Amino acid sequence: MFAHMQQSRFFSGFNLDRSIKATAYRGIDHTRGPGGGGGMGGTSGGIGPGGGDVRSSASSTAGFTINEEGENKFQENEFIEGLSSQIKREIEQSRASITGSGGSSSNEFYFDYKEGNIKGRITISGSASGQFYSLKANVDESNKP
Repeated sequence: MFAHMQQSRFFSGFNLDRSIKATAYRGIDHTRGPGGGGGMGGTSGGIGPGGGDVRSSASSTAGFTINEEGENKFQENEFIEGLSSQIKREIEQSRASITGSGGSSSNEFYFDYKEGNIKGRITISGSASGQFYSLKANVDESNKP
């Protein structure tokens, strides 16, 4: 992390993998397959023109094996709904306030939030490939006056 960076509590504490596990969705098979990952990558920041605008952005990915049959069959819309509620809870627990939300499709959502003079947006999207489901999270923040 950069020493001069000012980040929200939500940004500095966010972990996609942990959020997925906390969602505790029954259609996920944590016992096998390539799980894990989920650390933040690509954190960047800088001071923009005029010296007042500090931006932070990071992206992370995580994946897991899904149950394709039985009573715990993976339902993408249920999972995305559960994860969305979990992320909303994490934003609120970090004392940030949600200023907007939405989603362009059934496997993607975003939340806009504000903490002090920091404004941010987290966007999460998912996609299935056979028995594997992968998620990507992008968090962007700035403290434009």
